[in-house]
Formats: sequence, C-alpha cells, structure tokens
Amino acid sequence: MKKFTGILAAIALLVCAFSLYLLVHHSDAVPQCGDRRMEPGEVCRRVSSGGATSSTYEEIERSIADSLPIERTAAVVGGAVFVLALTANRRLARRNTP
Repeated sequence: MKKFTGILAAIALLVCAFSLYLLVHHSDAVPQCGDRRMEPGEVCRRVSSGGATSSTYEEIERSIADSLPIERTAAVVGGAVFVLALTANRRLARRNTP
C-alpha cells in the first residue's frame, strides 16, 4: 500500500505541476496562426491532409479562455490528491514503525 501511495503522490504532483505550467503560459496567451500572432478580426486558415479549416481571432481567443477552468481544476485536484497521498504514506510509515 505504501508503494501505491508513493506512486499516486508522484503522479498527482506531475499533474499539478503540468497544470500550473499551462496556467502560467496561458494567462497571457494571444491567438496565433501557426507561429504568427493574430490581431482582432483576422482569420486563420489551415490546410492539412484532413482538409482546410478556418478560425477567427475571436474563436481562438474563446477556445483559450474555455481551457482555463479545466487547467485550474486539474491543478487543484492534482494538489489535493498529492497532499492526501503523502498523508496516507506517512500514516502507513508510522503504523509500520516498531
């Protein structure tokens, strides 16, 4: 059980760290088309083997804003699971100490 809680803590810490990384880099995100920054009113056209798509500046901006609650939730849940796993791990260690 101790090994399980250790692995769970490591995974939760990775989820929390990755979510926080995304939050930091998304907070100032500006819509881009490829590697070029877009301006309000512009349309980004992409062509791939699956066909052509187009997105406006506003649609991309809304998509960025829509992903923020998911990243915040993942960061909070990851942090909470990390703390709970560490607490369980310490309790197991105390219980197994002679």
